[in-house]
Amino acid sequence: MINGIDYEKFASSFLQTDIGKQIEQDFDSITCTPNNDPSIIVLKNKCGSTCRELLGSNDIKVKNPNTTMSIVTFYYLNLLQEIKPNKIYDIGCGWNIWKSYMPNIHGVDTWSNYADEVGHYNSEWVEQRKGQLEAAFTINMDIGLSQEPATFDNIGDQILEFAQLLKPGGRGYISLAGWALLKFTSDDWYEQNHCSPYNPTLLQQKTKEIMESLPLKIIALDCEFDLLKNMPGHDGELRVVFEVPK
Repeated sequence: MINGIDYEKFASSFLQTDIGKQIEQDFDSITCTPNNDPSIIVLKNKCGSTCRELLGSNDIKVKNPNTTMSIVTFYYLNLLQEIKPNKIYDIGCGWNIWKSYMPNIHGVDTWSNYADEVGHYNSEWVEQRKGQLEAAFTINMDIGLSQEPATFDNIGDQILEFAQLLKPGGRGYISLAGWALLKFTSDDWYEQNHCSPYNPTLLQQKTKEIMESLPLKIIALDCEFDLLKNMPGHDGELRVVFEVPK
């Protein structure tokens, strides 16, 4: 939608880079697609891990013994790296796998043994770091400080909350699960905005309008809300990279 990912083109170029070549050595298979097997979400609850770790780790045994890694997220992380930050905060880092390939990533999580910092994204944590971070991102985490799920009603406010962490000129990346947005958005919002959870084209346009109304520079935006075509994946269906004006 705005500087969005071209899956085939990105995979072709990224896998020629040093990071891409290393990832090909580290995993049995590489994917770059909006389609992921949703059954892995069920396995997450059974195995007590993240979807990405279940697919990629040799230490956790699942039905498929081959390790898999989706490289989609690297497209957006590369946009954060463009400003050459000393440190990129991965909030809700889980497996903290990105740090293995981008050492300036700093993983924050409340439970993960892989985290660089034990911390919880709440008002106190944000207040202590407000306006101090060069770059930060979160993937498939409920980002609201109010602990309410992200919806089309509040997504603009939640992004602005997250953007408080960044310095002027800093960049953020937020990825959210499309199914959750569609499920938890109020009927009133759909009615007032002449949208429907069953019309992904209208929802994409409305999301673009919401993002462009924010006092932020939108660097990239992808919205994939047709969940019959693109099943829920662990890279998220709403992905936005933004920059705080200087």
